[in-house]
Amino acid sequence: MRRRTIIVVFSLIFSTLLLWGLFYMLGHYLSYQSWSSIFGRGLSYHKKSIFLQNTVKTRFSNFIFSPLEAHMRRYGMVCIEDSIKGIPVDLKYSTTDNFILSDLYGTLDKAMAHPFLVSRLRRARALLKIRRPDLDFIILDAARPKSIQYDLWEKLKEHPDRKNYVSNPSNGSMHNLGLAIDLSLIDTSGNPLDMGSRYDYFGEEAHITQESLLVKKLLITEEALENRLLLREIMIISGFKTIYSEWWHFYLDNRDISPQPLMIP
Repeated sequence: MRRRTIIVVFSLIFSTLLLWGLFYMLGHYLSYQSWSSIFGRGLSYHKKSIFLQNTVKTRFSNFIFSPLEAHMRRYGMVCIEDSIKGIPVDLKYSTTDNFILSDLYGTLDKAMAHPFLVSRLRRARALLKIRRPDLDFIILDAARPKSIQYDLWEKLKEHPDRKNYVSNPSNGSMHNLGLAIDLSLIDTSGNPLDMGSRYDYFGEEAHITQESLLVKKLLITEEALENRLLLREIMIISGFKTIYSEWWHFYLDNRDISPQPLMIP
């Protein structure tokens, strides 16, 4: 009886050590590997860089499942970073660093877009690297569901010109089709360039129609104007269009795409 007890105890100890060792090796492996290919990008290990006030902050997340990403993939969206390796992303609506002061995207920190936009953005980045190898894009927002469009629209209900900054969700926007992108420029150290106003600034400093006058009125600097002109030139050459009220916003005409993209509800 005593001998049997000793055998059982040693067996339990051995099994525990073996199980602990397996979990240790598995945890070590997962620290360096992505399981996205196994789980359809549902579970992943990723590193998120946030460029905020000239400081690079790093946030780590383990095994994050994003229902919002899965929702947008069902409507034909793809992850921009999968196709354009190394492009910096700081989704402002996945943080509280935005005009609504709230994280609207939850666990989503990947920039999603229609494949047609991704192909044009890849071209734009290549042109930028030819013109200015010391600079890069940073994506601030891309595809956005209409459900979140309603949140933004409601937040600006007191703004007299809100239709110039947030499209009426009843009609939808190019963001809801995955055909609009908000971006800026950073240097090789991750420092944002002076663009004259912060992202999502709803005032004349963000407008692109009378920028020389803005410089004369000392509302933006000459450097900011040069940076805007560079960004705009690269994006327009690559097939993007602009709107007058936001220097960061670029979109594609959905009439150029077949079949027509689906609106993300």
